[in-house]
Amino acid sequence: MITKTDFITLLKGAVADTVGLMSKEQLRELFGDCIANTKDFDQRHPYHCYTLLDHMLHATDALECKGLPEEDIITLKAAMFFHDCGKPSCAKQKEDRFTFHGHTQASAILAQPLLEQIGFSCEETERICFFIEYHDILKDMRLGNDTDEVNTDWDVISYESGRDRLTSTRKAAVQRISYYPTDGDLMLLPRVYKADICAQAEKVYKNGVLRTTREHNLHKADIIAEYVNELAKNQPEKYICVFGASSNNIDEEYINEAFRLGVCMVKEKFGLVFGAGLHGLMGAVAEGIYSAGGKAYGVIPEKLHRPGIASPYCSELFVTATMHERKAKMEELSSAFIALPGGYGTFEELLEIITLKQLGYMDMPIVIMNVNGYYDDLLNMFEYATDEGFADEKYLSLFHESTTPEDALRYIKEYKPSEMPDKIGEVLKKMKRQ
Repeated sequence: MITKTDFITLLKGAVADTVGLMSKEQLRELFGDCIANTKDFDQRHPYHCYTLLDHMLHATDALECKGLPEEDIITLKAAMFFHDCGKPSCAKQKEDRFTFHGHTQASAILAQPLLEQIGFSCEETERICFFIEYHDILKDMRLGNDTDEVNTDWDVISYESGRDRLTSTRKAAVQRISYYPTDGDLMLLPRVYKADICAQAEKVYKNGVLRTTREHNLHKADIIAEYVNELAKNQPEKYICVFGASSNNIDEEYINEAFRLGVCMVKEKFGLVFGAGLHGLMGAVAEGIYSAGGKAYGVIPEKLHRPGIASPYCSELFVTATMHERKAKMEELSSAFIALPGGYGTFEELLEIITLKQLGYMDMPIVIMNVNGYYDDLLNMFEYATDEGFADEKYLSLFHESTTPEDALRYIKEYKPSEMPDKIGEVLKKMKRQ
C-alpha cells in the first residue's frame, strides 16, 4: 500500500504521466479498487473527453496552486485525485449517455478509508472529503447573459447568490461531518471547480445542438471566484463576544432582538465572537451577522463539536478541549462583551467576565442586555449585595445595562476605562496591618 509521503510526492509530481501508465493491477495494489475501477471506465460523452481515470488525473494536474500554502495544495490535489472515483458505482444509462447522481458523496465515502490507511489524520481526511463531495457545488449557477433555456431556473451569479450557495454548502457539510469548513475553504471551492472544468470536453452538444463550451465555463468559474473573494473583504476591526441562550424554547421577542443585535453590530463594523451554537439566541445573533454580511468567530468545546450542532454562519470555528479553554479563547478574540438573556451557562459566563474585570485581569466594556426586563432580578441582586456590604458600590459600574442594541453598541464605542477600587491591594494592606 502506498504511504502518505509517496502519495504527496505523486500529487506534486507528474500525476498523469506516473499513474496513467499503470495497469489496473498496479493501481489496485497502490490505491485499491476505487481507483482501479476507474481506469477503463468510459464516460466520454457528452461532458468528458477522457476515460474516468484520465479525467481525474487531468483535473489534479490542472489545479491552480499559485499562492496557496503547502497544506492547501496537498488537500486540493488529493481531493481532485479522488473527486470522481465513485462514478462507476452510481452510473445509470439515460438515453444516449450515463448519469452519475450522488457520485460526489460516493467518491468521498470510497476515499475516506483509503486516505486514513495512507496515513492522513482524521481532520485532514475530512477536509479532503469536504472538497471531494462539494467540488462542483457552484456548477449550476449561470451568468446573467446566459441564454440557455434549459438552465433558466439556475441562480444568476452575484455576491449574494454565491455567498448563499456557499453557506448552504457549509450547512449541509456540518450536518454530515465533524470538520467545519472555514471561509478560507469556501474561497478555495472555485479552484477545484475550475480544475474539474479544465479536464472536461472542449464543447458539449445535446441532440446536435451546442449547449456549452469549456471556454464559457472557465469564464463563469473566474466570475464566481471574483464574487467569492469578496467574502474575504470588509474584515471588522474589533469583535464583540456575545453570550446568550442556546434554547429555542423561548419567547420570539428574545430571538428577534438577538437577530437585530447582529445586524446592528455589522452596521457599526463589529464582528461577532460566540459559542458557535446553531439554536437559541446564539444562533439568532449569528444569523443576524450573516444576513448583514458580517463575520463571526465560533468557539466550541470538543464535547459539543458534533455534526449539526455548530452554526453554519461562523467564518471560522475554533474547537477547544474544555469549557474553560473555550471561555479563554472567546476572551482572547474579543474587545467587548454583551450578555443577552440566557440560562445557567450565560449567567456563569457573565459573572466570570465581570469578576475578571473587577480583579484587573482585563478592562473591556461589558453590557447586560436587559431585554423585556429579563435581568431585573439579577441587577437587583447586585444592588442588594452592595447594600449588604458584599461589594463596593463602584463595582456597579463594571457593566452597563442596555435595553436596545443601539444603546449597547453606543456604550461600547464610547467606552472609557474607569478606575476601580484595588481589591487585591486592599486585602494586602489588611494583611500587613494584622
